[in-house]
Amino acid sequence: ARSYSLAVLLVSLSSLLFLRTRQNSSLLNWSGYAIITALAVYAHFFAALVILAQVFSLLIAKADRSTWNAFVKAALLMSALLVPIAVFLLRLPRIEVAWVPGLHPQQVVGVLYFLTLSKIRCPTYVLLWTAAISGVLTQPGTRASRWPYWFVLSWLIVPVAVTVAMSVARPL
Repeated sequence: ARSYSLAVLLVSLSSLLFLRTRQNSSLLNWSGYAIITALAVYAHFFAALVILAQVFSLLIAKADRSTWNAFVKAALLMSALLVPIAVFLLRLPRIEVAWVPGLHPQQVVGVLYFLTLSKIRCPTYVLLWTAAISGVLTQPGTRASRWPYWFVLSWLIVPVAVTVAMSVARPL
């Protein structure tokens, strides 16, 4: 059995605790966030991309000092918990993923077709994603009031964009 279900569960819990930490930066919330997020990375390496999405959403929101203090505390605990996996990855030979082919534009289109389940639905989904993104960008109100939209949008864009960008240098 693959660890995808566990990774999705842990990433979802991580994001829930991230949101709770943003509302109330108690010791329980930020330590729980750090522990669950570290477990998510252990379940699947790509779970680390969600951490980038969470940080991106904080940058967009121009989070206040207390939010950043809570996140730094969580990041320190998370870093300590992830030391073994960092050692493992640093010692991992490059041959382990040598079977993954290089990135080609056809693969990106193929992934879109795969995610939308057909070539016919794909343009509809892309149109809806474009509408959602433009809705976030044009949403009236302050940056803080638009933050929930940016949080969801960062979940959609950041992991995919980082994976595609990294795949140019080394196929992932």
